[in-house]
This record gives sequence, structure tokens and C-alpha cells, in this order.
Amino acid sequence: REATRRLEAERAELARALEERVGLFEQVLALDPDDVVALFGLGKVYLDLGRFTEAVPLFRKAVERKPDYSSAYQHLGTALVATGRVEEARDVLRRGIAQADARGDLMPRDAMRRRLRDLEDVP
Repeated sequence: REATRRLEAERAELARALEERVGLFEQVLALDPDDVVALFGLGKVYLDLGRFTEAVPLFRKAVERKPDYSSAYQHLGTALVATGRVEEARDVLRRGIAQADARGDLMPRDAMRRRLRDLEDVP
């Protein structure tokens, strides 16, 4: 019972901290709507909060502004899958893998390859 209360308190604190980060990234984007780091950061916070629909346009804009941002492709693919847009996610992951290969970004490339393999069996 005590462990459950501690876990709930930790989750509430994490959610509060993430919501605080939302506000900080929104402030940066209010000053510069094309700030790629803030776009990615806010998108990642939205992923962590399970707000996938809100994350999609942020990651999409990040890869438009910085087409070789392989981690943004990776997270865009994740958000698209979570919103049921599997075919679109496959396309994004393929483009992200190509960008990661070109840059030598091994970790995002390998993560996107695994994700794409997992999606091959999804209609």
C-alpha cells in the first residue's frame, strides 16, 4: 500500500515536470517557431505524455527544417504509429533510415530499422 502511494506520487511528479517542460518549450517556440531543438523537445515531451497527435506536427516541422535530423524521424514514426498511421510511419522511417545512414547516426538508424521490421507485419 505504501509502495503504491509512493509510485503514484512519483508519477504525479513526473507528469508535473513534463507539463512544466511543455511550457518552457512553448515559450521558446513563441519567440522562434522554427527552433528545431524546441520543436523536437516539445514533440518528445508530448510523446512522453502520450499526446501523440500533438507530437506529429512538431516532429514533422523539425524534419522539414532539418532534413537530416534522424532522431526526429524516429520519433515522428513512433507518433504516427501511435495515431494509427502505420503506412505513413513506414515511409517516414525509411526516409529516416536513409538520413541516419548518410550521417552515420547508428543508434537512431538501428532503432528505426527494428521499428520498420516490426511494422512489416502490420496491415
